Amino acid sequence: MDKETSDCIDCRTTVMIKNVPNKYSLKLLLKTLDKHCMKCNEEMTNDGKDLPLSSYDFVYLPIDFRQLSSFFTCHFLNKCNVGYGFVNMTSPQGAWRLFKAFHLQAWQVFNSRKICQVTYARLQGLEALKEHFRNSKFPREMEQYELPVVFSPPRDGIQLTEPLAVAGNMRVGGVNTSAADEDGGDEGRPSDAAATAADQSSEVVQCGEGDDGNEEDS
Repeated sequence: MDKETSDCIDCRTTVMIKNVPNKYSLKLLLKTLDKHCMKCNEEMTNDGKDLPLSSYDFVYLPIDFRQLSSFFTCHFLNKCNVGYGFVNMTSPQGAWRLFKAFHLQAWQVFNSRKICQVTYARLQGLEALKEHFRNSKFPREMEQYELPVVFSPPRDGIQLTEPLAVAGNMRVGGVNTSAADEDGGDEGRPSDAAATAADQSSEVVQCGEGDDGNEEDS
């Protein structure tokens, strides 16, 4: 991480992690992020570097609720993610370290051959993320670990802050509970919030370099 201060010239902190194995859960992702933050922070402390430590305050791993439409699918108990997630680090340096650690790396779980890609998300910053997802729709069946979650204080592997869900409008039987919402949407979609977030990340630039536009299928 010697080039961290010179290379990390972008002020963005929110990244999209692509090609996530579909069986990867939010709890497992949090453990991975905790381990990453601990390693980075220990290295910086040992090296005496006066830089912002790695920590994160927002994570969202969208779940594909279309898998729940059939009683005969095993996904009723083992809900699958849609193949991407969003993380907000608390500093641009933290986002840059995450990129360097995860981008183009194999996941090495569930016998997955997927290669991780990390890009900047178009929607940036904790407050913008909270505002967006508070005004988004989610299926009623969603549990806390299937919703966007925030951490206050930020989580870093030592400070294991419990997640707090950012809940938006909850659909009941495919109908949104918000009378002011004019878009009922399709019940089969993972959530309007996830679809919108994915659309917002269509014009991303990989942290520190150009976007090659390649993404492995889920």
